Order: sequence, then structure tokens, then C-alpha cells
Amino acid sequence: MNRRIACVVLAVFLWGLTVTSIRARAQRATDVPILQGNFAVQLSPQDIANLERVLPQGAKPWLLGGGDCLLCEAMITAYLPPISETAQLRRGRVLVLQPPAGLIKGGMPTRNAPTSWVLTDKPGLYAQLPPVGQPFDPAPSAKNLIGIVGDFSDADLLSIVGFVRSNNRWTGSLEHLSRDAVGVVQLQIHPASGRGRLLARIRREGQSWIIISESTVSAE
Repeated sequence: MNRRIACVVLAVFLWGLTVTSIRARAQRATDVPILQGNFAVQLSPQDIANLERVLPQGAKPWLLGGGDCLLCEAMITAYLPPISETAQLRRGRVLVLQPPAGLIKGGMPTRNAPTSWVLTDKPGLYAQLPPVGQPFDPAPSAKNLIGIVGDFSDADLLSIVGFVRSNNRWTGSLEHLSRDAVGVVQLQIHPASGRGRLLARIRREGQSWIIISESTVSAE
């Protein structure tokens, strides 16, 4: 009997260690930001640690992006955790950082490049959508992100996304939008082909949107 009790106690103890280990690994995984783009994937763990030292106190990015554009300076965008979330939309802040000179290869030449990470004065916002017809994945994902400049309500964002998705010629993903002083919205769409970018200007008319202009920018 005593031997059986000892075996049960040992099994429970080992199970507890396993659960603790899994939780610890999961916690460590969430502490490591996703790296997306030709610039961001060049960052080492030490580079990331150095970058995080210049962020505002308590700011912990879940995603570091940079390099997914046609002609880019070697900047890194830090995506902070969402500040609002619904079943259809997440919204949060981004911070843009300039890396030390020579750290990242492939960007456009930058004058007076710093010798250490610098937090620029180019903060922004992002929105994120769940996969079409599905809920958000519990694990962090860099899919369906939209950079935002200007004031957009949740209803505006969802309406614009619906309009873009309803246009059969605009196959791809909406990756950036902004609004000018007269209410015209500029869209940047990454085509499904992966080549170039589609740029469009739209404005609201009643409950929908109309296209003012559109053009394609080649990557070549």
C-alpha cells in the first residue's frame, strides 16, 4: 500500500513538473517577438535586447517588422500589444526605430546613421483582422495587419476592408491606409502575385465607397 501511494505521489509530482515546464516554455515563447521582413529577420537576440532598451518603460513588442516595401530605409517597426480588441478587430500602437549603422543590410543609404538604436518621432497605429470567416488565433500572428495614419473608427475600418475584399480586381491584402484633410482615403494593397503594390484613392458615398483613382507601382 505504501509503495502504491508513493508511486501516485511521484506521478503527481512529475505531472506538476511537466505542466510547469510547458507553461515556462510558453511564457518564454511569448517573450520573443515575431520577426517579419527582410530587415527584421537579420536581428539577433542581442540586437533585439538592445532595441528594447530604448523603448518606453513597459513597452514590449510582440512583432518586429521591416523590409517589406519597395524602397525602404533600414527601419524597424515595433508592434505593441493591442490597446483595444473585439471579435472582428484588434488595434494597437507601433513605434519606429532606426538601427545602428551597418547592422542591417539591404536598406537605402541613410545619412548620419546612429551608432546605437534610436527611437524615431514616427509613431503610428495598426489594425489587425482575423482570418476570413474565422476567429483570431490565440497565438500571436503577423497576418492581416494594416498600418493606419489618421482617424478611423472601427466601423470605418471594417467598411473599407469589406469594400476592398468585394473588388475582384483587388486580389491581395490591404496593408496600409490613410485619410487626407478632405476625407479621401489612400489605400496600399499587396497583390496576391507578390509583385509591386496597388495604390488607390477612395471616398465615402452614402453607406459605401467609390474609387477615385488607382495605379500599380512596380517593384522593378
